[in-house]
Parts: sequence; C-alpha cells; structure tokens
Amino acid sequence: MHELTPIGISQLQLGLVTLSAGTSPPSAWLQQVVTVAESQFQEMELLQLCNFGWALAQWRYAPPAETFTAYLRATEGLLLAATPTDLATLIWICNKLSYVPQQSWLEAWFATTAAALPRCEPQHLTTIALVLGAWGLVPVPGFSVEYWRATKARFQDFSAYQMAQLVWGLGRARRTVPNTWAITLLATFTQLLLPEATTEDACRLIRGLSYAIVKPKGSKAWVAESPVVQQQLLELCDWLQPQLQQLAPQNFQLLVQGLSALRLRVGEDFQVALQQAAAQLDEQLTPMQRQLLAANLQRMKHRIRQRSARQVSRNSSSNSGSRGDGDL
Repeated sequence: MHELTPIGISQLQLGLVTLSAGTSPPSAWLQQVVTVAESQFQEMELLQLCNFGWALAQWRYAPPAETFTAYLRATEGLLLAATPTDLATLIWICNKLSYVPQQSWLEAWFATTAAALPRCEPQHLTTIALVLGAWGLVPVPGFSVEYWRATKARFQDFSAYQMAQLVWGLGRARRTVPNTWAITLLATFTQLLLPEATTEDACRLIRGLSYAIVKPKGSKAWVAESPVVQQQLLELCDWLQPQLQQLAPQNFQLLVQGLSALRLRVGEDFQVALQQAAAQLDEQLTPMQRQLLAANLQRMKHRIRQRSARQVSRNSSSNSGSRGDGDL
C-alpha cells in the first residue's frame, strides 16, 4: 500500500468504485488508503485529487477533518487550472462528505468559478446551485450576475430534471432570482421541456420558484402575479391535473406549498382536483403534514372566492352602467 504513487492511488480507487457497485471497502482498508494519499497530496495533480475525493464520496467515507482540510489545501493551489468539471466535482465532494470548506478556499473557488461560468455545462451549473443551496451560501454580487447570465444563456440545453434541480437548489438557499431570468426559465420549461418532465420535476420547480421569486418590500408589483407568469404556471397546473392523484405525498406537499406561496389563482376545477388528491393521500401524511396541507389549500380556496366576488362586483357595475346609459 505504501508503495502506491499518486496516479496509482487514483486508478485503484476508480477501479474499485466501478467494480464494487456501490459497496464500500472495509474501513481499515480505507483508512490505510487515506493515510498513504495524505502524504502525497502535495504531489498529486488536480485530476488525481478530484478522483480521490470522488471515490471517498461515492463510498460516503469521510476522513478526519484535519485530513480533509489538508486535501482542500492541496487543491486550492491548483484551482486556476481547474476545468468546470473539476470545480463542480470539488464542491460536490465536500457536500457529499458533509464538509463546508474554509473561507479562504471558498473565496478562491468563487473567483475561479466566476471566470469559468461561460464554459459550464448545465450539469455543472445545477451542481453549483444544489451545493450552495444545501450550504445556504449567498455568493458575492459579482458572482451572482455572472451566474444568472451563464445559466440563462444555456436554458435550452437543460433537461427538465436539471432545470428543476437548478431552481430547487436556488430556492433552498433562498436566492432571489432576477425577474426576467425567472420568466425565461418558466417559459422554457413549459414550452420546451414538459414532454420529458416528470411530475416530481414540475413540483420541485414550482416550490423552488416560490422561494426564489421574492416580492420586494414596499412594492406593489410582484413578478409572480404578472399575467405572463400566472399563465405559464396555470399551463403547468393543467399538465399536472390528470396526474395529481398519482403524486407521491412529498411532491404533493411541495406543489401545494409552492402554489400557495406564489398566490396562483387556480381554477375551481383544479382546486377540486387538489382536494380529491389530498383526501386520497390523507392516510399517508403525518398530523403536522395534514395541518400544513389543509392551511395551504384553505388559502388557495380563499383566493378563488375573492376572485369570484371581484368578478361578480365588476359584472354588477357593468350592468348598472349599461342600464343607466339606456335610460339616458
């Protein structure tokens, strides 16, 4: 074991991950590999370091904190030469092993990744959103501007799954997205990606947007209530309606929470379908889930009644005006 070279360690781990089919090697063996590798971190190339960490993450084997700190220290000096895959893989490894890097490493990573964003593929951009969302990290404004630009430019290259995960990650971090970014993303999903989407994709997208589209304080205008966004969300609901009773409880909860938070003015037919699906899922929910679900459904029902009342009032005013004109 101690005779292994950096490339030997990398190839050994990759081979074992492939052959083990998800089964982790014995802990004693992994400890030996980590000990040997740690003595060679400074000699490893970035690809070898990424392979080393990736294998540990696949096996969910977290080395001691001081070892992982030394591992990241070795990668930090090589970040300038990192590819988008390297950059996404490194933070994926950290998240998988429940390790949040130190501030100096994160600053170096953000600086390098900002410059690499135009070369990132959808899978890289999605991984970045998911990991930063899991950590609750809000990047500096300069990084965010480049990230919005890079993702929006690649929307048509995203799969439905990737786009849903992208928004879900941003939502978990409570990231407020630009209005035009949100409108373009939603249009891309509803107009291009629905044929390949799953119901889970749609539910996660809606719930993620409900976190990410935030109404500015003191502002009467809110992009979520704009006609174009409301129409796109209604089209998504039309697609979901025949499948509501097949939703997993967790996805149904995400959908209702998202629609309620976005204040979507759904039709009465959809509201009835939601109530029927909720009744069918009732036995699978915990008391807390039932209470939350009932509250959200009640809010949506209240909005329907308000809309109906406003419509009746408008019709009444219109009819009164017409009679008055006739009398004249």
